[in-house]
Amino acid sequence: VFFLLFRTVPAVLLPFGTVVLAVIWTVGLMTLCGSPLNIVSITILPLITVIGVITAIHLFSCYYKAARRMRDPSVLVRHVLSTMGWPCFLASFTTALGFASLGTSKIVPVREVGLYSAFGVMAALAIAILLVPIVMQWHASLPQEKKHLLIGIKLGHETSIGVNAYHYPSGN
Repeated sequence: VFFLLFRTVPAVLLPFGTVVLAVIWTVGLMTLCGSPLNIVSITILPLITVIGVITAIHLFSCYYKAARRMRDPSVLVRHVLSTMGWPCFLASFTTALGFASLGTSKIVPVREVGLYSAFGVMAALAIAILLVPIVMQWHASLPQEKKHLLIGIKLGHETSIGVNAYHYPSGN
């Protein structure tokens, strides 16, 4: 689905990479705190996955919409962060607060799920805000030939699947 929307390898791999790092950090924190994985705490992993991927998707979506108008990679990345940074932060922060409120529960597994989920959501946000712009700027600075190698396929002369649209001159 990500490949159909964005049609670049970084846009497919990076949302999952940010989530994998956030899950590793969260499970690492759980291990450091001595909290075992159990039937309740295992629900943290899909929660972080869904919420973390959404943040990266919002950043990439804004990036590809703005890339149609802006050509300078550093200006483009600054635009994405200034446009989507605050909304992504607020969405993740309020979600983390909701999960953290479960920390007041007297039921230990529920309390742990709430606190570790809050940590995981904020970790996914931090990783996305730090990692996604770096990859965006790197990808935007590549020559067009190398981008085609990362895309993998050309879908015709003009393609407009999802939010990403490339124009390929005829004959290529």
